[in-house]
Amino acid sequence: MDNILQKITLSFFVGLLLLFAGCHPAGVETCSYSGFSESYAEVIAGLCQGSVKPGEIVAVSAFYDGDNGDFTALGDQWRGRAEAALAGGTIKVRALRDMGLILDSLESADKDFNESQIWRESGSDYLLVGRYYLYEGGEAQVADYLELKINLLKNSERTVVRATTWRTELAPGWQARASIVRGNIYQKAIEVVGPGAAVTGPELKAELDRNPPCYPAGDRVSLKIKSEPGVYLYILNIAADNSVTINYPNHYLPQKRLGGSDFTFPPPDMKNLQLYVYPLPGKLSGRESFKVISSFEPLDLSFLKVPEGQIFAGAKAADLKEVLAVLQKAAGWSDVVLPYRVGRGCR
Repeated sequence: MDNILQKITLSFFVGLLLLFAGCHPAGVETCSYSGFSESYAEVIAGLCQGSVKPGEIVAVSAFYDGDNGDFTALGDQWRGRAEAALAGGTIKVRALRDMGLILDSLESADKDFNESQIWRESGSDYLLVGRYYLYEGGEAQVADYLELKINLLKNSERTVVRATTWRTELAPGWQARASIVRGNIYQKAIEVVGPGAAVTGPELKAELDRNPPCYPAGDRVSLKIKSEPGVYLYILNIAADNSVTINYPNHYLPQKRLGGSDFTFPPPDMKNLQLYVYPLPGKLSGRESFKVISSFEPLDLSFLKVPEGQIFAGAKAADLKEVLAVLQKAAGWSDVVLPYRVGRGCR
């Protein structure tokens, strides 16, 4: 076996760097999209003022990452502040616990649910929904920014009553909050494709070695997997641009049935095989995921090559289509998706 350390390096995609006209970093939290100097609480309250009558109910849905659909602790932070801005007045606010249960039930029934399904289940007169976008300020001492797009929806008419955009400077350490994911409002094709509810696949559990899953550039990663003996395992890496690479099986660990119920990748006894994560060259950080698959029958993913000892910029679009074709035709398999962040701000 080759004694040279093999690095499986993973590509990463991050958002475009953007400076906002009219918002100075020193006072960005009091700068709304319209240019008026208002606090976040005033902006939230202003959305409801004149539209929501006293005694009517507003449910504040979970705020999610607009780039990938993740419900994160960072979104929860701003959702909580929105709820606090409305509480204590004449408007009734639906409890956070109730909205959380609605999201959980929708996600378990259908991963591809949308905002209209959330408001149908909310039992409220109005629904406040928000999605956020992250912009990193670079290395020139420019602050990182968050942009929130918030809509007030009228339940009975399924219409947007009011909308606003809010921008604010992010506090250091936001990457850890953005790494804590508890669900997804929509998922990219390769992440969400599954065997279907009517097909029973092997039992499968998988987790990353860090919580929250936020890795500095060049950090090593390992996955702990538990499934049924005799199954075939596959570990795919999905970049933010939907490109796919395969980490397992590989040249050193060819495809074979799982001997026991527990599997760690990379195996601890294979010191020459390590899994590293990096942002793309010139990028600061970003979000991608592992998709772990357990199948009763072997899947032919041999067209996906493992990037050994090099920085790999992702598979070609044709490869993604081939992966989707293989998974959509197969039966008797289960999957677990493990999102994570890598790069600046992770420890």
